[in-house]
Amino acid sequence: MALLFLGAKDHRITAQELRDLESEFGRLNVETSRSVLKLYQTRKNAAGAESGPTRQAPLPRIEM
Repeated sequence: MALLFLGAKDHRITAQELRDLESEFGRLNVETSRSVLKLYQTRKNAAGAESGPTRQAPLPRIEM
């Protein structure tokens, strides 16, 4: 997340904030992170499969 802020034009992040975020990142549990990502991907794929292909309604005919 911090890396996104570093690239933002008008946002500054202090060295302390960056160290804090790095410390939080270091405490992440890899397996938990993977399971969260897998759940997110499963939900995303399921939502896409349920909606199926979409079609636009036909345009009304205009008689002149």
